[in-house]
Order: sequence, then C-alpha cells, then structure tokens
Amino acid sequence: MTNVYVVGEADVAQALQANPDVRVVVTLSMWNTVSDAARTFGRTRKVGVFGFRELLGALNYEKYWLYESLPVDTSDSEDAHEKQRRRREWN
Repeated sequence: MTNVYVVGEADVAQALQANPDVRVVVTLSMWNTVSDAARTFGRTRKVGVFGFRELLGALNYEKYWLYESLPVDTSDSEDAHEKQRRRREWN
C-alpha cells in the first residue's frame, strides 16, 4: 500500500526490491493515481498496480495484473464487444 500522489515505475521497483513477493501495489487515496509506466512495469512482472477502486475490480480476475479499468461502454459497437471479450479472456 502506498500514499504516493502519482505512483510511478520507480515506486513499484522500490516495493519489489524491498519485498520480491509483492503481487499488488495499490494507492489508497481516492485522489492519487498510477502512471502508465508503473502499470506496464508491473504487468511485465505479473504485479498488479492499481488505485483502490481498480483493485476491487481486479480481484475478480485470475490474471489480476492485466486488469485495466475501462470506461463502461453501453453502445452496441464492435469495439465495446471486443473490450468485453478481452476481459472474459483474462479470467
């Protein structure tokens, strides 16, 4: 758990160096965020890097480190169906 305003790649690396068994890095403050670089760094190591709300969504997936919070798309577009298909594959 962290309370860094913007969780970056270095923050994730530091957490892994301190404890190599870490599987999730989460920032608990609602106004904090996670950089794309931190997410990518975590994914390549099968470590989930999330904000608190994202963590709650990721817990529903076997491959939680791949979870990404996507805006809900209620349209009937092909792209919306593709996003739903990808989420089902993660599990």
